[in-house]
Amino acid sequence: MFYNLYQIWQVYRIILHLHGFYVAYSFLCWSLSSSYYYCSFMISLFYIIDPNEIKQLEDKKILDKID
Repeated sequence: MFYNLYQIWQVYRIILHLHGFYVAYSFLCWSLSSSYYYCSFMISLFYIIDPNEIKQLEDKKILDKID
């Protein structure tokens, strides 16, 4: 399978790089998702939604009957 020490070294380096890419990709996914949740939580503290503006399904039916 492996004929010399240099091939073993090359396979080791390939595995090392693939693992490094996986760890970097996992870290980026984790950091972006956690920062998104943190930012959305902070924005929700300051952004006030008027409950009258949010239309629910039952409210729309009542408005249709009034018109």
